[in-house]
Amino acid sequence: MKIHDPHYLALRRGIRVAIFLAPAFALSNNVLHLGSGALYTSFAVFSLTTFADYGGPLVRRAKAYLGAALAGVVLIAIGTAVTHSIWSAVIGSVLVTFVLFFAGVLRGYFVASAIPVLLPFVIAVTSGPVDIRTMLFNQLGWFIGAISALIAALVVWPAHPRRTMQKGLATALKSAARAIRAMFVAAGSPNTDAGQRIRELISANEDLHATYLGWLTRPGAANQQDRALIQLVDQVDRLKTLLKWELHAESETYVHDVELAETTATAIDQCADALLGRGPAPDPNDLDLARSRHREHIQNMAAQAVGRGDVESVVRRADSGWQIRALAGSAELACINTTLATGGKPVRQQGGSWTSNIVPKSTFDVRPGRLLLDNFTLSSPWMRNSLRAAAAVGMATALAAMTGVDHGFWVVLGAISALRFDAMGTGRNALQVVAGTIIGFLVSVAAVTIIGDEAGWYWVLLPIVAAFAAYAPGALSQLAGQAAFTLFVIVFFAIVLGPQFQTSEFRVIDVGLGLVASLIMSALLWPRGVNAQVVVGLRKAMQAATDCLLSACDAALEGPDFVKTAEEARVTAAAALARAEEAFDLALSQAGPRQLNIRAWSMISNCAGQLLMGSQIVTLMARLGLNDLRCPGVADTMLATTHHLRARMNRFLGQLESLDQGRVSIASDSTYFADHPTDDGMLGDPISRLRREVTKCVTSQAPGDSSDRGASIVRMIWIQDWLIHLDWVARRVERIRPVSPGAGQPGR
Repeated sequence: MKIHDPHYLALRRGIRVAIFLAPAFALSNNVLHLGSGALYTSFAVFSLTTFADYGGPLVRRAKAYLGAALAGVVLIAIGTAVTHSIWSAVIGSVLVTFVLFFAGVLRGYFVASAIPVLLPFVIAVTSGPVDIRTMLFNQLGWFIGAISALIAALVVWPAHPRRTMQKGLATALKSAARAIRAMFVAAGSPNTDAGQRIRELISANEDLHATYLGWLTRPGAANQQDRALIQLVDQVDRLKTLLKWELHAESETYVHDVELAETTATAIDQCADALLGRGPAPDPNDLDLARSRHREHIQNMAAQAVGRGDVESVVRRADSGWQIRALAGSAELACINTTLATGGKPVRQQGGSWTSNIVPKSTFDVRPGRLLLDNFTLSSPWMRNSLRAAAAVGMATALAAMTGVDHGFWVVLGAISALRFDAMGTGRNALQVVAGTIIGFLVSVAAVTIIGDEAGWYWVLLPIVAAFAAYAPGALSQLAGQAAFTLFVIVFFAIVLGPQFQTSEFRVIDVGLGLVASLIMSALLWPRGVNAQVVVGLRKAMQAATDCLLSACDAALEGPDFVKTAEEARVTAAAALARAEEAFDLALSQAGPRQLNIRAWSMISNCAGQLLMGSQIVTLMARLGLNDLRCPGVADTMLATTHHLRARMNRFLGQLESLDQGRVSIASDSTYFADHPTDDGMLGDPISRLRREVTKCVTSQAPGDSSDRGASIVRMIWIQDWLIHLDWVARRVERIRPVSPGAGQPGR
């Protein structure tokens, strides 16, 4: 059996459980004599250590464990209160499960806490009515177990997955800084290989995503520090995409471009160092000032060149500056988010800064309420998953009550352990749960037969089997985890009730009832699950992003009156993209054999994000205005180019269903240079016409020096360059093709 335990996370959990579970249980059971409260103690240590294992800074981790302890105390009271009738128990189970699972949209501690905090409620609601004294003992038992888990996590080989993510970000940012220097600062040097530097960035970005995507307990949106950290991942993606593309095969480099490139690379390096704890985050105002100087130089040059009639130098110079300006803009966002991610206070930016104009304030705000509200719709994968889980737990609670089983919580735990995001995933998981439970049953029968009534040996076995039950699910498999957990339960109850085969037999029966509930609900509620939602979500996100780009171009060409419409389109597109990315993440976390098209999905998601960013920048230029250059041909061709891009994307989206199943062929990122056009004709006819019309517009300007006119000309050229870049991004997505059976391996 293959062991998969990166950074020894599963081993750490197993060691902590081995050290702390038995003493905590002994304290509750043998010293304080809490009765059933000892059960809560054991499950608190096991669940909070195995499933929660909160990351982050020490103080925040401690607060998270204390929060889980208090939440468990409250839920024990609620679970006890609703046990007086089957209807109240079922309704209470549905509501509590839905709230806990739906809160997972905030990621981080909320996802990690869902099952551990649900567990004390499940035990209480399936144990029948108890008096106040027993309930208080149960609450005390849970609290003792939670505090034990807190101490274990803080003092025994603590894991720092957040730090691992920060290291991955720092490595990718360092690679981006080296690539910028290779392309701009050291361009032409015989020792410079820009292609190699970009390939290093691609590799570092892939490593980052391998530790980020599908990790549901990663930093989320519940606080500003975590939100900034996940925003940095997006900035690395944008830096990579911008660096992989060149406007011309034979681009020129000017001294002001070199200066801005060095400032940008230095700021990115400082961001990486700050994430590693090697210094403060850079001030984004410094980078914004460098961008302002760069812009003013190009605008003044454009005004003077038009006055001289030197049209060619205007277009060439503005084109040359576009890419490094786009990179510097992404770097400025990275500076802001690095400051927040490392615990710094928001930097007060100048009113005219690039980020204050282009980026909505909500980008840096913590808005968990807004995120929850945006996902409170049946189109949200989190909503569907939460409803499915709530229905399964409610049905399992009803089955436990109606059958009168002795340990009803096993029925509910069986339902939870099998739940996945579609019927097929739940079915696969159910088979592993059943097989693992039976194997554990057989091993426990052998153990009880050999040990007999020797209670001391069960105490010796308890930390060993508990440690293996904590280790196996993460390092081995679901089947091994279920077998180990079943053995742990039998040993535990052998201490509490004495050795008896009925305990293991009942667990097999009870878990089977829970599996039935999960299978029924998975088959009835959205059986195709999250995979299908990924495809639907990506289609909606791409459509909304291209609509947003069209609205932005309308605003740029028709005037500021259209800016409001463009902003509304941006909000719609951002929400659609967020839902698509949530479905993408949930699908990755399921990690079933049908997850064959992760790279294709990622490319489409990144394309939608790049379209959205381009739309925001075009909208900014619309606010600034083109100062009435009187070039109707430019307006017509810009709109034609945008419509052409949207039509191509719609054709591609029409065949997107084929990516839900089967393999796909994708050109490798290593074909970096082959992606670049060698002449305008290869960019497509609308782009060629756009270039001609922009050049014609610049030529038509009457001689004379005007800084306002220079600014308008440069903005027009930069809108053109954004459209060309976005056309290139969209064309890369179009190269995703389904592979027919037997056609060979898909491209990597």
